[in-house]
Amino acid sequence: MRATLTDRALPAAIPTDVIEVLLPQATDDWPRTVLVLSKSKSDDTVPPVILTMTQADPWSNYKVSNIAEMQASAEVPELAPAWLGTSLITENASAFLALAPDELATAFADVVDSGESSEYRSLFDPVSITLADSIAASRAAVTQSLVDNGAAETSSTAFDIVPSTAEPVALATLDSGAIVAVSMVDSETIAPTTPDAVIKFGENPEAKTLTGVEEAAKGVVTTYGLQLFFSVPAQGSTEQIRLLAVHQDILNVEVIQ
Repeated sequence: MRATLTDRALPAAIPTDVIEVLLPQATDDWPRTVLVLSKSKSDDTVPPVILTMTQADPWSNYKVSNIAEMQASAEVPELAPAWLGTSLITENASAFLALAPDELATAFADVVDSGESSEYRSLFDPVSITLADSIAASRAAVTQSLVDNGAAETSSTAFDIVPSTAEPVALATLDSGAIVAVSMVDSETIAPTTPDAVIKFGENPEAKTLTGVEEAAKGVVTTYGLQLFFSVPAQGSTEQIRLLAVHQDILNVEVIQ
């Protein structure tokens, strides 16, 4: 997109001035994972970044698997020192958490979709709920824009947020909880409801750039990627699941054929 939209900002660089957290997986085997929280010492406008990296074998470089910007109010749970390391939580060990890592993204998606009627809503902290509600509000704004432009009778919207195919990464904390990184895919579909209608991209430069056209006869699907880091308490804890960091970016715009 930046080749066409030259004013689009570059992806934020990972600050490396201060490594505040370095938590490796305590293992002699591969692949092995490490959690890092890094900050900029020279630029206060750069948010701290939390990320997980995985090394496939002893001869490979670590590769970033999850990355997100820390929320201003986020507090990292107590972690083991770097020299001791921690364990990567497997499916068998996840029963000791308030919510299993492979259920976390699905639960958050239900909070987005179902709002206050979601059975999982009370499990998440206010910061998580604010994010979920903001996603729901952005959906409502898209639908309202069709009304405002007189297109509500000739077009429809549909939304879907689901876990991505990437496996969650969960590292144990000292309070028997875990920091869990999950990836999600959020899609928005706008389609005509009559044969004579088309979806015009109007003032949507991303859609024009990624599709190479200015309108779609059968509709368009815009896909966003979300990477989220949560602090998940131990089972039986009175604490809520806390959102630590979030990153969102557009993945694709596709014309329906």
